Amino acid sequence: MEQDTFEPHPNATLPVRQSGTMGSPAPMFAAHHTKRLRSIAAGMCFLSELIHLWLLPEQYEIFIGYGIIFLLITMVQGFIGVHLLFEPRRRLLTSGLWVNAFIVVLYGFTHTIGVPVGLAFLPLPIDVWGVMTVMISLLVVVLLWFLRHDMPRLRRAHGKKRPGKFIN
Repeated sequence: MEQDTFEPHPNATLPVRQSGTMGSPAPMFAAHHTKRLRSIAAGMCFLSELIHLWLLPEQYEIFIGYGIIFLLITMVQGFIGVHLLFEPRRRLLTSGLWVNAFIVVLYGFTHTIGVPVGLAFLPLPIDVWGVMTVMISLLVVVLLWFLRHDMPRLRRAHGKKRPGKFIN
């Protein structure tokens, strides 16, 4: 386990944080900055969710498959946003990174190469709402990367048996 040591700096009245015993670097942000970043990322997820909800009926009119994809993206964005308001785990931050990166890639694919219509691919038109959602998703990716980078890793002991696993 990592233990932090605090030693007073000769020119300062506050203690300066030294790196831990295992040599890991100190976190990039203080606790209140991390909470602020989580709140901003949650707000961006909720804004992206609202835009997707606004565009959902239009996608159902085009094709039911697109509507289902939009509905899933909306639900996942809301789920990530809610969990960011509380203490998120590293796994949630990683999955949030992948989901938002997938949204950016999916938008780029559907608006440059296109969506399958019969035997051809038809590129979708670029609109303000789509560009705004992609920019929000890129911002969420950056914020989640910083939050994930700042979060300590949990290391498992290799010699312990997991509960519920029986070896014959």
